Amino acid sequence: MERRLRAWLEEPALQGETKRNAAAVIVLLVLLGLGLYMHFGRSGPQAAGQEAEAENFALERLEGGLAKLSDYRGRPVLVNFWASWCPPCKAEMPELAAFAAAHPDVAVLAVNLTFTETGLEEVAEFAQGFGSEVSVLLDETGSAAKRLQVAAYPTSLVFDKSGVLRETLVGQTDRKRLEHVFYGEKGKVDS
Repeated sequence: MERRLRAWLEEPALQGETKRNAAAVIVLLVLLGLGLYMHFGRSGPQAAGQEAEAENFALERLEGGLAKLSDYRGRPVLVNFWASWCPPCKAEMPELAAFAAAHPDVAVLAVNLTFTETGLEEVAEFAQGFGSEVSVLLDETGSAAKRLQVAAYPTSLVFDKSGVLRETLVGQTDRKRLEHVFYGEKGKVDS
């Protein structure tokens, strides 16, 4: 297989732009495979269906003070990791705000990946769109993202009332999907 690929790439007809296009397609296929593996093939506590109590974290609130994940024990929690420079994060922000406003029984924590930002001004400006129902936290060192194995932005983590990670939503989400995850067919927050 490798010999055939090498011979094909060395053909005189595949010089210049055609060769670059072929290399780009191969790179894209590898990246697509990696993305699919990360989305569907994950193992560990965040894989769907596995029960594992979440690692606690303590982060500074944008408005000041410290917040810990364990502070919300007894309530279902949505933890959304985002950055102000991330287009899918910008697109999902109104959906998160609408979900938080409609479902005050769910604690919604918007964790900014502050270590990827150029300054807090952009973060504060972006966070105004969340509304008062969403707590904005600052992951200044990336410790929470690393501890919870967040590799793509945005990523939303769903915790039950006991602090058990129930689902990981990688990529942009919307209110309808969040309502299905939290309320399912029963019409109430799953435990």
